[in-house]
Amino acid sequence: MCPTNSEFDKVNEYMTKLFPGEEHVCSSVDTTESEGDHVYPAEFLHTLCLSGMPPHRITLKVGMVIMLLRNFYQHNGPRYHNGSRYLIDQILLHLLVAKSVFDVNAGRTLLIPHITFCPSDNIFPFTLWRRQFP
Repeated sequence: MCPTNSEFDKVNEYMTKLFPGEEHVCSSVDTTESEGDHVYPAEFLHTLCLSGMPPHRITLKVGMVIMLLRNFYQHNGPRYHNGSRYLIDQILLHLLVAKSVFDVNAGRTLLIPHITFCPSDNIFPFTLWRRQFP
């Protein structure tokens, strides 16, 4: 267990480097909405790490186990729950193909798209929108 998110990120980065395979760096697309004509540099937006939002850069490898941090519901289909673990089969530009390794959906394939996130506790004079894998 890590006491802070920054320490967790360091451990995660170290473990990813130990894992065999080619790294795929998935970067977010960050935009803002504010009153007036304020423009915020993308480099600044990428440094923001807010509660409930994924980081700007995520490094993944095929074969890694990932954990869902959001619930996914398909109309008339299976439900994929927060905390479920998946094995990455493919990493595409805007889509992760993963298989469930535990729980009731074991063996099922899940297509994970980019999702647009907006923090619920906005502490800035603008609204940040981040499009990234959940």
